[in-house]
Amino acid sequence: MRKRHKKLQKKHKKVIEMIENKHDLYDVYYHFKIDENVIKIWRQTILGFDDLYLKAIGLTRLQEHFINLFPLRFLNVAATCREVRISRQTFYRWLEESDTFRAFHRDIVEGFKDDIETILLKKIFIDENVMAMKIYSEAKMKDRGYGVSTHIVTNEKRNIKMPTKDYSKYTMQELDAEIALFEAKLN
Repeated sequence: MRKRHKKLQKKHKKVIEMIENKHDLYDVYYHFKIDENVIKIWRQTILGFDDLYLKAIGLTRLQEHFINLFPLRFLNVAATCREVRISRQTFYRWLEESDTFRAFHRDIVEGFKDDIETILLKKIFIDENVMAMKIYSEAKMKDRGYGVSTHIVTNEKRNIKMPTKDYSKYTMQELDAEIALFEAKLN
């Protein structure tokens, strides 16, 4: 029993050393044949391991608390800051100064985007929702001609919805023709 305990202590120490030496967490997990759940158990049960772990990955307890609450508050920075009892400026300072905090934050935001895209694709392919198809096409299929945005052009008489175009490559004659077209539609 005592031998096993010493062996585990040695393993815990090596895990922390690898993390401190900036190894990727997944490399550490693979190297020691452990997973995130094992680390969670160690953090809860081994005295001092939690502090060493946080220090090794480069987070404070407060930053970790923010990271854990952020997705539960649906990425609402103000609500999460209030609950963690930090200012919004502190949050932005952490993003600027801590590579680890910034990486966790980015992963959470990207995860939410993935979830939204999954829901949207489900609505397209399973529910055959035309509005979802339009939204997806405008966002992801611009190279195929989708995603034409519009501007509202207004004068005293009326409002017109006009497609937005890239006028940067137009000649002066083409620009004059577009202006004439706008004026004709407004009158």
